[in-house]
Amino acid sequence: MRVLSLVSFLFVGCAPSLLDDVDGDSNTVDADTAAEPVNAVVESYDDGSMLLILQATHERIPVLLDLDTQFTTLGDEWDVSIVRFDSWANEDVSIIAYPDTAFDDVVTYDDADWVSGTAGAELFADWWVYDISTHIVTAADTTFAVLTNTGDVYKVRFIDYYADAGTPGTVSILVAPLEKTD
Repeated sequence: MRVLSLVSFLFVGCAPSLLDDVDGDSNTVDADTAAEPVNAVVESYDDGSMLLILQATHERIPVLLDLDTQFTTLGDEWDVSIVRFDSWANEDVSIIAYPDTAFDDVVTYDDADWVSGTAGAELFADWWVYDISTHIVTAADTTFAVLTNTGDVYKVRFIDYYADAGTPGTVSILVAPLEKTD
């Protein structure tokens, strides 16, 4: 009986969380339950880049970011959605991932490389790495190019998942406009 209890415990412990999706579809966000709009910019730099901080601490309510305005939004005009460490792109947004590439090294993009729809949303979800030995989430060494739903392009790099005090779900993102390859 003890073996059966242990096996049952392990099976339930490995089951997916019912909180993984906001509304059952990880690529869909209900704007009615999104966090209140705020200006996400905490610092602007001389090179045109901006540091954005998103309070994505709620387990189910997404923070919807419009890269064109750098504001979170309650409407449909969002580009990036974050619920704690889970993130995805709006279906109208396209993405290019540049793994192992520093933010400053991404200076242009090529139209042939865009990934959109579900594949783009999944690509964007790989911004973080989990260290099982420390139980810490760190930003992956990836810079993204994001083609917004208005046609503007930004480079985006996730910097941190924790606030200075160590609070998880406080996502720091570096963003800057990006020019097209000639």
